[in-house]
Amino acid sequence: MAELVSIIVPVLRLQRNLRDRARHLFRPARDLRDLVADLKRNVTVPYELVVVCNNPHEPELVEFIRSSRGIHKYCVNSTNVGVPRAWNMGAMLAEGEYLCYSNDDVEVGPGAVETLVQVLKENDDVGEVGPKGGRWEADGSGERLGLKKIEEVDEVSGFFFVLKRKVFDEVGGFDVAYTPALFEEIDMSFRVRSLGYRCFVVPHLNIRHHPRYGISDNDEPISFLNRTISKRELQERNKKIFAEKWDQKLRKREG
Repeated sequence: MAELVSIIVPVLRLQRNLRDRARHLFRPARDLRDLVADLKRNVTVPYELVVVCNNPHEPELVEFIRSSRGIHKYCVNSTNVGVPRAWNMGAMLAEGEYLCYSNDDVEVGPGAVETLVQVLKENDDVGEVGPKGGRWEADGSGERLGLKKIEEVDEVSGFFFVLKRKVFDEVGGFDVAYTPALFEEIDMSFRVRSLGYRCFVVPHLNIRHHPRYGISDNDEPISFLNRTISKRELQERNKKIFAEKWDQKLRKREG
């Protein structure tokens, strides 16, 4: 019997506001409904879709999550708990041997999930794979790798990636110190590698990211867990957390 893949998606909005649409006028307006349809149409391996909703105040979003036959498990939080906690909650609900994390604004075509899972199956020492990633430098200017061939990387980009469940459990999940978001996916790749596993980027996959409203694409304050933080403050805070955790190891590597 084929192993189960758990596809975990945190979601905050369904409808895009006018400012979002004006700012990203030429980007496709994809959302959770499109992703659910993509997965049903294009994923051939056994999978379950686990959705973690961080916004109980958007009725259309909550109703879609509860009524969609393409969503197998879900959790609707009473507040925005942020990305790291949402990813951990999804893992708690998941039963698959592979944990596939996706943004809701990702386009998933035929063979993409299957290829990433196959790379993990064929390599015992590989713990994480994705379509994009690269080297990491302290100033964030690391070279992008895996553009033409499969390559080992320092970090896998967070919009879409797959972890072995056993590796996720060994690592202990995502570090919630980065709540609500930013650096948590880079931190995960570093932790995976700190356990002796490798991270790979696999090119030429049928995966496209259409960012429109995530933290990285907007400058609006972020509300979470009954508090609010500006994007700039969040970036500086999480950059400091990451540096204090990993800079010494980076310096050793460079030396």
